[in-house]
Formats: sequence, C-alpha cells, structure tokens
Amino acid sequence: MTLGEKIQILRKQQGMSQEQLSALVGVSRQAISKWEVGESIPDVGNVVQLSEIFGVTTDYILKNGVHGEYTHENGRSAFEEITDTARETDHERIANLSKNSPKHVGISMVVFGVIGMVLAGVPGVLYNMTSNVLFPTGLLVVVLGAVLVFSQSIGKDTVQPISVFGARVVNVSIIVICVAGLQGFLLRHHADLLLILAFGAVWLGVIFVISGYVIPFFRGRKKLALLEDLRPSKPHIERDVAEWKN
Repeated sequence: MTLGEKIQILRKQQGMSQEQLSALVGVSRQAISKWEVGESIPDVGNVVQLSEIFGVTTDYILKNGVHGEYTHENGRSAFEEITDTARETDHERIANLSKNSPKHVGISMVVFGVIGMVLAGVPGVLYNMTSNVLFPTGLLVVVLGAVLVFSQSIGKDTVQPISVFGARVVNVSIIVICVAGLQGFLLRHHADLLLILAFGAVWLGVIFVISGYVIPFFRGRKKLALLEDLRPSKPHIERDVAEWKN
C-alpha cells in the first residue's frame, strides 16, 4: 500500500472529502489529490498534521504499508525523504531560533522601551508633550517585552513573523521619537509631524506584536472545532477499520 493510498483510506474512514481535509491541513485540494495518486508527498509538517487528524502515528502513515514503504523512482523511501526534510528544517529552525525567540525579541523591546522612559524622564531634554506621551508608551513597550520573555519560560520557542516585524517597528520608532523630540534639534513643525508618525508607528507595531499571538490562538480553536465537526464517532471508525482489515 502506497503512502497516497493510505491517506485516501484514512480520509474516507473519517468521512472527509478532499476539500475538508485540505481545510484542516491548510493546503489546496489539488495537493491532497496529488498525495493520494502518488504525484507528490506531504512534507514533515503535513505528515504530523495528518497523523493528528486521523488519530494514527506518523510511522503508520509512512512505514507500515502492506507492501512496504512508499518508494520514489530515485529509490529513496518517503520516510527517508521526510526524515531528511525534518532534519534540514530543524537546522534552519535552530539557526533562526535566537533571533526570533521570544526572549530575544522581548529583551530588545525592553531595552528600547527603557531608553524611551529614561529620556522622557530627564527634564528639559524633550518637548514636554513628547515626554508626557513617551513615558507611558515606553512603559507599555517594556511590559509587552517582559511578557514575551516570560512566554519563552513557559514553552514558547519562537515568535510569529508579524510579531517580529512589529517589535522592530516599535524599536526603530522609539529611537525616531527620542531624536525628533530633542528640543532645538529639528524645526518645531518638522518635529511635530515626525513625532506623530513615529508614535503612530509604535502603537501599530504593538498591535502587530499582539496579533502574532492572538491570531494563531483563534485559528487553532477554529481548526479544532472543524476537526470535531468532521471526526465521526469512535464506534464508526472502529467499524470501518474492522471492515477494511477484513
């Protein structure tokens, strides 16, 4: 039994269409169709998703076929190719882990937030209005950065790209505020316009950072709800498996 045949049988046992399975896995219906006819194979992440959706192990999907492993024309099994892909993915993840980790992103926000708060607290350095707004803004950034650092201590090992982008926008914008807010450094009307834009960028960046945590949470809940709607009752699955084995 090939890998594709196994996916097709498991899908039908669950009573799913290709469209429904593609919605759960997050790929196109055409991709599911190609997997089932053997034109392509799922990557390591998709195999893990399939195993969770079907309630089987990844080894069952990859290796325990009736006629052995699914083998490509190049003589390499799907298990070998996906294992290699997983190993390469792990190397890439480890290489990017430090710069995209909650600890790294959070500490950078704390540092720039503290810089803004300190400068805002020194009398006569910044315009009064700039100091009054920058201090609570810097405090918000520090708190948010501390939350990111804390999230790594409870198992979060990476940050969504949108959150990383938002943190960078926040950090750069705080520096712009600190420079543009210096009394006598820029013409007042130039400084006012630049400060408005920079403060707007800080708050937009904060929204991006938060979105990187909120959006995946709601997507996960939606996927779980969809999976529960599609998954038939356990007795139904057991009956289908028994019939398939016979």
